[in-house]
Amino acid sequence: MRIPAISCFILLTGLLASCVRSTPASYDGEIKEPAVIPAVYVFGASFGECGSNCVHSYRLVKGGTYTYLLASSLDHFAREPDSFAIMITDTNLLAKAISFFSTIPAEFTDSTGPVRFGCPDCTDGGALYLSISKTGVAQENVIDPHLEYRPAMDSFVKRLFYIQIEILNPYVDSVKTTLKKT
Repeated sequence: MRIPAISCFILLTGLLASCVRSTPASYDGEIKEPAVIPAVYVFGASFGECGSNCVHSYRLVKGGTYTYLLASSLDHFAREPDSFAIMITDTNLLAKAISFFSTIPAEFTDSTGPVRFGCPDCTDGGALYLSISKTGVAQENVIDPHLEYRPAMDSFVKRLFYIQIEILNPYVDSVKTTLKKT
């Protein structure tokens, strides 16, 4: 015996309706924490009067269970996440970057808008860029690396310059050279 199509439709609709919860879920009193907003540090150094490779930009992301460090292959300050194409896999460099950002002077985190310290890149002494986001809102700073600041800030600026110029940039340059050969 054949079952008419309308009968099959009614039967399936009845079966599906019985699977739907008839009473709304009750509030169990537990507050669900939102997903962890990662801390994002975008930093770089630039020099206006150079022939090539004038800018290096880095992006350190520290989330709940993950941390990674990326480098940009662009020759301008990179701010967008998709501008960072080189993953830094050297665990020693990653550990240095994490350690470096464990203490940041308040001048770089407490302002409500972009902050310029000194005269970055005015005499081609270079400029440092530092963007810090711990709540999803970035605090951007452009820094003259050759001014003297109060001691804690001065130490931070000199270390920021050093970690880029002496440690990260040579690593990224070697990766770029290797990539060009392949």
